[in-house]
Amino acid sequence: MFVSPQLKIDQAKPVLEHGITPTLLSVKTYIGFLFMELSIFLMILPYVKRTSGAKVGQAIIAGTGICGLMLFVITAASILILSPSLTVRETYPSYLLAKKINVGDFLQRMEAFMAGIWFFNIYMKLVLCLLAIALGIAQLCRYRPLLLPLGVIIFVYSLAILPNMAYMVELTGKLWTAFALTFLLLIPLVLLIVGSFRSRN
Repeated sequence: MFVSPQLKIDQAKPVLEHGITPTLLSVKTYIGFLFMELSIFLMILPYVKRTSGAKVGQAIIAGTGICGLMLFVITAASILILSPSLTVRETYPSYLLAKKINVGDFLQRMEAFMAGIWFFNIYMKLVLCLLAIALGIAQLCRYRPLLLPLGVIIFVYSLAILPNMAYMVELTGKLWTAFALTFLLLIPLVLLIVGSFRSRN
């Protein structure tokens, strides 16, 4: 909203210059990297306290839709303000977009606020992943004494599996979507189907 006066519609032209195929191929990275990880909530749903009339599934779907819409708006704003070439080159175009905010020479330099949102987002994702691992271990033994060692293992493993940004871009672009579709969609779906058959019997 603060950068809307800087929008340049001409930056979006030509639309689908190389056809729709490159656009569809680029979507698969977002599906694996952003939306497949929502299956972590499947570990937490049984422990959610449900009030009368509350539908947790609808809340998750609505939240996913809102996040997808926000991602679309930020991507479109980055293209229309920064230009497509600069958006492609920048690792974090939304951070550069936040630098463009200037309302009456008073409200400006909002990139610190953007970085704060990122850090909070990463923190919450790590907490949810750690909780999901702990709940899985809880099926076998007491998990509370293992929380600190699990946190250390996750920290060391994150440094080992992603040593730098170039490797992360290569991994997410080529391998992560197939991995996510297998372990975060296919396997949970099979377990859900097996569980529904067992509950009927």
